[in-house]
Amino acid sequence: MTGFPFDIRLRTVPMGKDIAFLITGGQAHIGAVATAYPVGDRVRVAVHALPGHREGDLAAGVARMATEALGCTVVVAMGIHVEGVTKEEINTIVRTVRRLMEDELARIARWTARRTRA
Repeated sequence: MTGFPFDIRLRTVPMGKDIAFLITGGQAHIGAVATAYPVGDRVRVAVHALPGHREGDLAAGVARMATEALGCTVVVAMGIHVEGVTKEEINTIVRTVRRLMEDELARIARWTARRTRA
């Protein structure tokens, strides 16, 4: 998906019953990786953020969102860099990433529902 502010992109890579999400924007790179997985009725999240990178909290949040929606293990690798970004632009990036993930989770749910009916 593209066409969003700062060219934010979300790519989905199915990995058996699990899913990896790659989220980039501006100058693409890997700034943080979050893994979320169900444990009983809870979700655990582990984050690895590279020094000097601030994507860790956002990666963890969307990883948790995906595991709660899908009930599987997910990995979110994220890197968004926009030089000279303002606080308002950061808020726009955060909203855009969350919206992209919500849209992608809805698409996956529709696809899953069609497969189980077939």
